[in-house]
Amino acid sequence: MTRNTASLFILSLYTLTSFGQSRQIVLSGTIADADSGEPLPYATVSAINREGDLADGGIADENGFFKLNIPPNNYTLNFEYIGFESVATDIKPYSSNTNIGTIKLVSSVESLEGVDVVGQSAEVEIRLDKRVYNVGKNNLIRGGTVSDVLENVPSVSVDIDVTENDSVEKCFEKVEKEFSSVDILVNNAGITKDNIFPRLKQDDWDSVIDTNLTGSFRTSQRAIKGMMKNKWGRIL
Repeated sequence: MTRNTASLFILSLYTLTSFGQSRQIVLSGTIADADSGEPLPYATVSAINREGDLADGGIADENGFFKLNIPPNNYTLNFEYIGFESVATDIKPYSSNTNIGTIKLVSSVESLEGVDVVGQSAEVEIRLDKRVYNVGKNNLIRGGTVSDVLENVPSVSVDIDVTENDSVEKCFEKVEKEFSSVDILVNNAGITKDNIFPRLKQDDWDSVIDTNLTGSFRTSQRAIKGMMKNKWGRIL
C-alpha cells in the first residue's frame, strides 16, 4: 500500500510539472525590401508581449527568413534593418504556429539640400553593407596592379598582440578613431609550435591556445560591442 501511494505521488508530481511547462509556438516569415522585393538578410526581429517584455528575438537568415520560438500570448513584432524604416505590427494574439508572410521594409531616405546629382559615380560610394572605391575615378592608380589599388585605399596600420587585452583595446581604439567603427572582423592570427605530443612543452601549448583560440575570443568580444550598437557586423 505504501509503495503504491509513493508511486501515485511521483506520477502526480510529474504530471503537474509537465503541465506547468510553457508550450512553445513558432512564428516565422520573411523580411524584404518594399521597393525591389529582394530579401533583407540578417534583419532583426523581436517579439514583445503585452506586458512589454521581450519574449524572443533574432536575425533573419541570408534569404530574409526568420523564426521565433515563443509561448502563446499577445505580441507586437518589431522589424529593423540598417538603412530602412523600422516596422512594428499591431499587438495581436498568437496561439499556434504561424507564418506571417512577408514583411516589407521601406528604405529610409534623408533629403539633402544643395546636392547636385550627376550622371557618373563618385570615387567613394557608401552603400548599405559596404564602402565602394571606384578605381577608375582615381588617375593615380588607373591601370595599376591590385597592389597599387590596395595601397591607395584608405587604411590604418596597427600593431596588435591578441594575447594581451590592452593591445587589443588600443588597436580597436585606433581603428575606431579613424573609421568610427569596426564593421568586419577577420580572426586570422595564429601560430604553431610543432613537436610530437610527448615532447610538447606546456608553455608551447599555452602559447598556441592563447593566440589561436583565446585571441579570437578577445578580438570578437571587443568587436561585437560596436556591431551590436550599429546593428550590423560580421565576424569571421
